[in-house]
Amino acid sequence: MNMHNHMILHSIILIVLALATISDFRKREVPNFLSFFLLFSAIGIRIMFFIFNPSLEAAFKPLFGLAFALPVAFVLYYLKQWGGADAKLFIALGIALGWSHERFSIINFSLLLLVAGGAYGIAFLIYLAVKQRKKLNFRNELKKRRKQFAFAIFVTLIIVFLSFKFVYVLPFALLPVAAFFALVFGKKLDRLFVKQVKPEELVEGDWIAQKYSDGNKIICTPKTIATKRIIRKLIALNKKKKLNYIKVKEGIPFIPSFLIAFVLLHLFDALALFQNFFG
Repeated sequence: MNMHNHMILHSIILIVLALATISDFRKREVPNFLSFFLLFSAIGIRIMFFIFNPSLEAAFKPLFGLAFALPVAFVLYYLKQWGGADAKLFIALGIALGWSHERFSIINFSLLLLVAGGAYGIAFLIYLAVKQRKKLNFRNELKKRRKQFAFAIFVTLIIVFLSFKFVYVLPFALLPVAAFFALVFGKKLDRLFVKQVKPEELVEGDWIAQKYSDGNKIICTPKTIATKRIIRKLIALNKKKKLNYIKVKEGIPFIPSFLIAFVLLHLFDALALFQNFFG
């Protein structure tokens, strides 16, 4: 891809991911138009590039990227690891970045997303645990398990020390502390992600956290993904004065990981160019 098209496409990706990140933090949802805007922008620019620079690589690079991104997105969505916005953005990025041996490919992005997502998720859980320390009885639990916590910190420091020689181990530095928090506060942290909303505030894709029924007819069970049909039935129950609120479970806002991974992709490319220039 020539430099001009490359800059346009990557600028669009950066803007879309930044806006999606802000929306994910504020509302825990991402507008569909952002995903579709990125998708159609990627398709349009790829078609333009093929018209002006026809080649097999230009034709198959986005198709192979789509062939990789589509099953990955569907599997993670149906395993309830990703929301709909995560899946749609990843599919759009599959076309935008494509599959190739270049640094800016969906494969390299996915590897960075794996690392960035893990580190970000761990950091978010630690932040949440500290923020909700009163509900979690944070201080008392740490006092009871100070030896285990000290050991986790010790292992973390060893990993940080090793990273000076083996930089690739640095992303694993938070794992010991994360494992400690998961073992000690796992169930309590899980409850912090459950909130109550009015039935009319439900949106497609919400994860319902409780069983609801109309008499003997079960409408939904825990971990059911809300659909238009389920939402209509719950609203009907609300109108019958049979329920007021619905318990839904929010996940960690994951779109920021996409932004972090994309920024890291450019950062590593810049570092490689710097090394080549001065090496």
